[in-house]
Amino acid sequence: MSQFWIQAELVVTQPEKLQQTQTELLKLQELTLQEAGCIQFSVCQVKGDPYRFNLWESWVDENAFALHMQASYTQGYFAQNLTEVATSQRLIPLTVKCTELMESAC
Repeated sequence: MSQFWIQAELVVTQPEKLQQTQTELLKLQELTLQEAGCIQFSVCQVKGDPYRFNLWESWVDENAFALHMQASYTQGYFAQNLTEVATSQRLIPLTVKCTELMESAC
């Protein structure tokens, strides 16, 4: 299997809980970075819009990402309903040849 990349934009659902959202995202980041299959998990707040965050993630493979999504702390973050996913995109680094992505459209 090959490395798996994903980018997601999160929007705060409860503006009055912005500080709590930031704290919980930082906790999620800290725990996620300890996962064996995690290569990168960066949380960035959008400059000029404090109620939007971007996640940049890299995993050893898609299975590692799936395990992350099932982790108790990931599910615990979602259960708080602090954010919703505005966009989510799987990414392909330009270093990967299209022929290596048998089932993906290039």
